Amino acid sequence: MRVRNSSEFYSLLHALENLDPEWFVHVGEESRPNIYLDDGDYKIPVEKILLERQLLAKLRNILGMNSRSWRTAEKKDEIRLYVTFYRQFGLTYAQVAEILKIPASTLRHDFPELKYNETISKDFKLSTDVFGNQLKANEI
Repeated sequence: MRVRNSSEFYSLLHALENLDPEWFVHVGEESRPNIYLDDGDYKIPVEKILLERQLLAKLRNILGMNSRSWRTAEKKDEIRLYVTFYRQFGLTYAQVAEILKIPASTLRHDFPELKYNETISKDFKLSTDVFGNQLKANEI
């Protein structure tokens, strides 16, 4: 996205700056984009911090910053299974990449479909909560 031609980007950025000139300090520490490790600055009202985080998430969405949690080693087997599943139905890597929101070249080179009689290197277990959301290893 070209930022210089985006009035929405600049209006959100000005809204964030007008709301709190030191928003970058007050929103809190992140482990990765939009995943916060703390509750933000305790001297600032919670509603203000939540609004700042929402504005920041919208700005990142405009910039095209997607979650890259698929890059972790624990996700590799899962993604290869997805790729194999979609490829069995005749989808191209470009189509699979669009579904999974991962660059097509990354899928082709780093996450190829499973070959005939290939097994996954470790025990793959997909754990979900009562709502069907996938749980991470540290949440099980």
